[in-house]
Amino acid sequence: MTAQVFILDDEISYGELIAEVAEMQDLVAVYTDNPMDFEVTFNKHPMIKILFLDLNMPKLDGIEILRILAEKNFSGNVVLMSGFDAAVLETARVLADESGLNLLDPISKPFSLQKVAEILSNQDFDSLNLNENVVSLSEPKSQLLSRKEVLDALQEGRYEVHFQPQICMLKGELNGVESLVRLLDKDGGLIYPDRFIQVAEKYHMTKLLLSCVLSGVVEAYINHLRFLGDFTISINVSALDLDDLNFPDNLNNLVQNSLLSPSKIIVEVTESKAILQIKTGLDILARLRLKGFQLSIDDFGTGSAVLSNIKKMPFNELKIDKSFVDRLLVDYRTRSITQDLISMGHNLGLKIVAEGIEDRETELILKGMGCDIAQGYLHGKPMPAADLVEWFKKRIPHK
Repeated sequence: MTAQVFILDDEISYGELIAEVAEMQDLVAVYTDNPMDFEVTFNKHPMIKILFLDLNMPKLDGIEILRILAEKNFSGNVVLMSGFDAAVLETARVLADESGLNLLDPISKPFSLQKVAEILSNQDFDSLNLNENVVSLSEPKSQLLSRKEVLDALQEGRYEVHFQPQICMLKGELNGVESLVRLLDKDGGLIYPDRFIQVAEKYHMTKLLLSCVLSGVVEAYINHLRFLGDFTISINVSALDLDDLNFPDNLNNLVQNSLLSPSKIIVEVTESKAILQIKTGLDILARLRLKGFQLSIDDFGTGSAVLSNIKKMPFNELKIDKSFVDRLLVDYRTRSITQDLISMGHNLGLKIVAEGIEDRETELILKGMGCDIAQGYLHGKPMPAADLVEWFKKRIPHK
């Protein structure tokens, strides 16, 4: 009978322990204490759903095994085990995550039978996948649109701007919204940015795209959003725009004839893009501020920025990346780094926005750290302007 649970640990007692717990739950488990035999044994059991993996093993360590699993496109779950400190487990988790593997929370040795039983009981062993070298079982990537499809959609007005609310943590009021563009197919279906932003940048359509976004923002503001009170609207800009010295003038011209004031618009710049274009970027960012626009550094903590560079740039706001927010409840190192980022931002006079907040517990941690603004599905997903008005009426305290 083919196994559903695989344990690789050079201490045979751990393999026996986990296998016994699996058998109590009517699962078939196989274990080995020899990492050199891993591939041969693993290939004999194509229905493996979960793999318990020790990190510190002789001859072939757990990091090398993770590489093998990634090459095999292993679609099951992986539980990392180690007697090392939490920092080693967290680094291994990041490596596995970046390799596209499905990781459950790691466990530190020694662990209890109850912990193993809990992990196994939460797995869906009814929907089994084959793990074969030649077949990729990972989630298929979204197919990019062609140049013509993107251009046609923009020129034909087949796009929508959605807005995700940003909430003041202190008062619970609407502080701002982030504008996020979606293209529409010919049947009116939504096409998300991962299928067209790269294409727009490759074929130099970012100016046209930004013009469409601002047109959608202005229309939404006039028809719906202006009735919601005093708040800001964030827009994302391309790295290519930071290499165009005319960008501040072009952006200013686009909003000049609208009801919007530049002071209500926050231009979001991804950290790595800002640093990449630092020579012309400083010129452009300074001129945007002089024209009244606010500036936000997006996805902070994931790029190549260092404090000396950030200090040179005239930002008003710092956005903490979702990758930090997601780990606050389970990783003390992430909590420590996030606290440092918030403190650093405040010391530079910046407002702090945390994006990707999905639960109240995470929000309370961030609030305790001094974070100013919350953004994420906890409060609302990106939505059309009319839906945002209805959301506002139901969720935000107002007179």
